[in-house]
Amino acid sequence: MAIEEPDLFEHIVPIATNAFHSPWARAFNASQRHCIELDPTWKNSDPEAGMNGMKVARGVALLSYRNQETYNFYQADEDLKSIGPFRSESYQSYQGEKLAARFNAFSYFNLSQSMDSHQVGRGRGSVTAALKK
Repeated sequence: MAIEEPDLFEHIVPIATNAFHSPWARAFNASQRHCIELDPTWKNSDPEAGMNGMKVARGVALLSYRNQETYNFYQADEDLKSIGPFRSESYQSYQGEKLAARFNAFSYFNLSQSMDSHQVGRGRGSVTAALKK
């Protein structure tokens, strides 16, 4: 919005944003959409379609938000004799269920496509020219 209406703002503090989505981020999003598309219900005309695929997609997304050190610290299993299910696995499942309670696969799918196509430099000469506004 600050690029569209620069005179409305004296200062901005962008948080959790970017000028364009990187190829790395697009690859994560594409992988998430593939999870949704592989859900056998995805093509159904039903608001619940693709939900299991979206739950898996959320797990893929979490791997891009967290790093190995975080998982190693917070998801370590205390029972060294365990052969599963593991804490990190149940965390991934829990996060998928939590998202499914408040989101649907169609929104998730389309939002990821919107993020991938985000490019503030489009129609403005370049990213640098757009951000200078």
